[in-house]
Amino acid sequence: MGELCIPDCPICGGIGWVNVKQDGYWLSSPCPNRPKYYGSTGLERNEWEFSIDKLKQTNEVKLMRNAIGKLFTDGKGMLYICGGFGIGKTYTLKSAVIEAVNKGYEAYYIRHNMLIDNLRQAYDDKSGQSVYRERMDDYKKIRFLAIDEYGRERMTEFSKNAMSELYDYRYEKAINGNLITILASNFPPEMTMDEYMQSRANDYRCSVLKLNGKDFRKGV
Repeated sequence: MGELCIPDCPICGGIGWVNVKQDGYWLSSPCPNRPKYYGSTGLERNEWEFSIDKLKQTNEVKLMRNAIGKLFTDGKGMLYICGGFGIGKTYTLKSAVIEAVNKGYEAYYIRHNMLIDNLRQAYDDKSGQSVYRERMDDYKKIRFLAIDEYGRERMTEFSKNAMSELYDYRYEKAINGNLITILASNFPPEMTMDEYMQSRANDYRCSVLKLNGKDFRKGV
């Protein structure tokens, strides 16, 4: 299992927990340095306590929970979640990132447009493509990657090529390696992907989860 805290933490040794004596009993407590570890997930501080258990357990949430649970059970895989606004996709993705960290995975959450912007800025950097390649490699190799709002922005030639490279690598490693990738979108893959990427998303070894729930933020 990977570290749950900063590497070589002087308090917990990297395991993420410390023993604390309370009322005569020894209890396990999160290491004080652990927030520094969660801080590398792409999540805000107020999101570090997210848990899918705290969501209204609609049918859509249960379906997402089961699909993501299978990824953790298998230790690899790809999942494309699509459905309308307000059904819990973003919260579920962020909760999954926290769960991945708690399982010892290096995990990261990012919106699709931010991922592309980060890559484009690196590509345009005066240092040439070396920064771009380093950044792309980071996205390629992270154990658990959750990409939200996929396809929300207009796809340019650059974004198509970048996503094709990233998706292709992570697809291969989801099948033959140990990487986990989740994409969440308001649109089905046939509206956000070219035929090549669709064929991979629809591979029987991957999963496409189409949800039809109502926006529960409106109380309906």
